[in-house]
Amino acid sequence: MAGENCLRFSPPDGTTRAHILFLPPLFDEGNRLRRTLVLTMRALAGLGIESHLPDLPGQNDSAVATSAVTLDDWRGAVVQFAAQMPRPFITAAWRGGTLIDDAATGAVGHWRMAPVAGASILKTMVRTRIASEREAGRTLGAQDVRALAKQHGHVELAGNRLSLTMFDGLEQAHIADVEPLRIVTAADMTGSALWLRAEPGEDAGMANIMARDLADWAVQCAAG
Repeated sequence: MAGENCLRFSPPDGTTRAHILFLPPLFDEGNRLRRTLVLTMRALAGLGIESHLPDLPGQNDSAVATSAVTLDDWRGAVVQFAAQMPRPFITAAWRGGTLIDDAATGAVGHWRMAPVAGASILKTMVRTRIASEREAGRTLGAQDVRALAKQHGHVELAGNRLSLTMFDGLEQAHIADVEPLRIVTAADMTGSALWLRAEPGEDAGMANIMARDLADWAVQCAAG
């Protein structure tokens, strides 16, 4: 999809009731949740739903450098992903993925878990950089981090090199209104906020619950 790798799971009997385009959390949050998302896709296949999980440019196994991409690039990629999706399809977005799911033209519905504004994602990453500097005996404030981005055209945050354009884009990014829409939380899925863990993990029970909820919503939206 759109020149990037894409993971796909299809029903074993070839009978598909609906299709789902997955848009995972951004940056490290996506790494922490990926194993559970894959389990969710496997469970969906057993429920007769085909799902697609493409890499965004600069994320996961993408050959594109993170420092070379902007939010507009990601939105453009989602437009291309959507153009290649079988119909009917819905989007399923987690955390920062909800900042770009509205770009999926043709989606008959949207499903979001724990939506978060771009400024909140950026703030968390900046805090991580500040804490790292403090451990090294250096003092750095939030304004200093932005100054570094402006001075060099990019800045290292939580293991990611963000361009100044991406930095500013995240700071201003808000979640768009879409319809029809279902919003859920980790608590709704009887799970925990895996994206907040220190290391990647998985929750098979949560994956199965998300799959059932997604399948019901996808079929409902596909039926109009």
